[in-house]
Amino acid sequence: MIPGTLARRLAAGLLDALILTPPSLAVLFLTGERWALTPMAVLLIAALDLVYRAGFEASGWRATPGKRLLGLAVTTLDGGGLGLARAILRTLPFWGGTLIALLSPATGRPEFTALAWLAAPACLLWLPFAGWRRALHDVWAGAVVGPAAGPPP
Repeated sequence: MIPGTLARRLAAGLLDALILTPPSLAVLFLTGERWALTPMAVLLIAALDLVYRAGFEASGWRATPGKRLLGLAVTTLDGGGLGLARAILRTLPFWGGTLIALLSPATGRPEFTALAWLAAPACLLWLPFAGWRRALHDVWAGAVVGPAAGPPP
């Protein structure tokens, strides 16, 4: 059985994606040719996402707005705040793959693109093996996602 924390995590991810959609579309409009996903647009959207996720998770909220709305928090294993370095480390697998995919055409190795786009989903495959509260990106950042203890400090 999949616990409620995972369902709330997935719903929070969807809420965060909805929040990030308007600024991402603005980036596409301002940098692309007829809404094309240019390398510059991808880099700017990746940076926007990194600042959003890592910034909020390193803050007193310990959660993105989506996680906060659903009563979740990202903490260290002992319940402390992540800090910016760990929050960035936790977020990088989701955009590291995108950056590798951008470089793949330049190297002439299309298989890198396929592997890069699988990085984020692969992190989530770890959940059943780690008690459903620690995806692979949580493990290497020393983080855990669970119910928020209360209002932020």
